[in-house]
Amino acid sequence: MCAEETLDFAAWPASVFEKARERVAKAGIDQTPLRKSLWLSKELQAEVYLKFENLHEGGSFKVRGAFHYLYCFKEKHGSFPSQVITASGGNHGMAVAVACFQLNIPCTVIIPSNSITDNKRKLLSAYNVNLVIEGSCWQESNQIGLDMLNSLDNTEKACYIHPFLHPWVIQGASTMAAEIVDKAADVEIIIASLGGGGMIAGIISFLRSNEKYSNIQVGSAETSGADYYYQSVQQGKLVLLDKITSIASTLGASTGSQETYELFLENIKYPMVVSDAEAVAALWQILEHERILVEPSCSASVAALLKYKEQFKGKKIALVMCGGNVSLPECLQWQQKFLFPEAN
Repeated sequence: MCAEETLDFAAWPASVFEKARERVAKAGIDQTPLRKSLWLSKELQAEVYLKFENLHEGGSFKVRGAFHYLYCFKEKHGSFPSQVITASGGNHGMAVAVACFQLNIPCTVIIPSNSITDNKRKLLSAYNVNLVIEGSCWQESNQIGLDMLNSLDNTEKACYIHPFLHPWVIQGASTMAAEIVDKAADVEIIIASLGGGGMIAGIISFLRSNEKYSNIQVGSAETSGADYYYQSVQQGKLVLLDKITSIASTLGASTGSQETYELFLENIKYPMVVSDAEAVAALWQILEHERILVEPSCSASVAALLKYKEQFKGKKIALVMCGGNVSLPECLQWQQKFLFPEAN
């Protein structure tokens, strides 16, 4: 196994990221806009740019990792997989569904019972996936998916795509950081939400692969109740959350890997956490000022920027708008629950 197929991030040469960009472009994934936010720039007295990853088909940055994985698989095995299995309560399942639909690959998405919503059913049904609702949490659904793969007659031609802990998925996510520095080479800080950690691992590993980007700092945002990394920092060790209690379900990883934890400790300068209420308030502010509807796992980054704004005064910041797979009725319910609780 070559270095770029492991989670030994320091061993990934710069060519890994160049090839990732080529594969993502070959897959037809468009570069997303990086635009200055006048509202946030004024609020922070800084230069704030938003990277609109919510504009991808599938509604999130996750399509980068899904397509990249499948193209790497083809290069290694000579053809795309005969079928794909994945487990996800969030945007990864949607991204894999999009990629498999476009490449005509049969796809099974396993969603834990605590994560399925009518909106997710509707979105996934458009891509002809085999939708399986099984497992009480993501960890159980993940194991069900692995067992399903192992039960197939020819496992070498099929694959299971992990949402955030596979090198090919992380390398696919890294391509957004390359696009950010293409447009804003003098950016000082990149801020993104942290769930399982694949997105931020991709951003960090890309930045550290090139000396001229080594001074760019990274900030992470989590919501309380889905904040395994923030709690890990506080306790000085990698923690496992008993359960996910935040409404930001697409951040709902109860822990990460030791490899990503160590990468984050060395490279995340600003670990931040916000409440669900703060994420929901930011969601509605984003709708008002930027005219887009995003999910709480995305608005958490904006909430964190506003909550800790004194740390970012005068800086040039790029913030990743990671996903928008949410319905207006859900947002209205959260608004009623967290912003107008006295009306309940």
